[in-house]
Amino acid sequence: MSTGSIADSSAISVKSVLPHHQAAITVLVNVLFPRMAGGSVEWLDVACGTGQIIAHLEDAIPEGQMRCQISFVGFDIENKHVRETERLAGKLKLGAVDGVVGELARFATLVDSNRSFSFITFTNTVHELPPVLVGSLLLHLILRLTPTGILYIADMESLSPLELGAIPWDQNDVKRVIDCLYKLLGSKSSATVQRWPHKSCLAWSVQIERSAFDMTRDQLIEKLADLESHLSEFIVDLFKEKFERTNEALDELTEFGGGETGEEMQTRLRLLYEHWSLSRFFRTLS
Repeated sequence: MSTGSIADSSAISVKSVLPHHQAAITVLVNVLFPRMAGGSVEWLDVACGTGQIIAHLEDAIPEGQMRCQISFVGFDIENKHVRETERLAGKLKLGAVDGVVGELARFATLVDSNRSFSFITFTNTVHELPPVLVGSLLLHLILRLTPTGILYIADMESLSPLELGAIPWDQNDVKRVIDCLYKLLGSKSSATVQRWPHKSCLAWSVQIERSAFDMTRDQLIEKLADLESHLSEFIVDLFKEKFERTNEALDELTEFGGGETGEEMQTRLRLLYEHWSLSRFFRTLS
């Protein structure tokens, strides 16, 4: 298990188009391509897995038209995943293809901060990371956006099957952290965190526009350490509240739980997984 990941999940190839992947492709085709007016789209797919998002470009983008305008970079901890993503991207005949292998905890040193991307995707990964690392990543991803770039993030509110060590974020968790982020970066606006069905659970997604922030790139670099510290403190407090709610729910189930119905057993198991994961997270902070 790496220092950049806390869960026991692994990337899988998915034949059907998942809603959050389709949403990302829709942003690419309907927002970024018109915005770039024929120019190149620099796309960074963080935790790219085996290329689950770009696998659907074959149907979404006609060969020889917009695909050649995409310069794609896949970032993942698994070398075999990055190589598979590169192979797939090459088959799709994208304009340029590159891969970066490494832990997300080392993202800031592995992806040059002077390199800018007009599109960054970060899907199905937040639940695998220590929450404080998510906050730091958000800032470093925004730092690497072009002035008109978009960061698209999506994940599930709960996992089925459950993953040992995973800490799922719900819509409210994400909303509060994004609002804090916007405030720290001097924005008077905020992003909308959408919530939608995902197979057997609910999922969330958020689209962050770099143009929403008045803070320049140089100012962001200058204040980065302080911003990371403030956001980290906010996230720790947020997840302390989440931990308290989890403990209260377990206490209530223990004291007032009726029969061992399937639903009650599943709720108890989910809470126990969450309790263990959060306990482990807070132990790493001490």
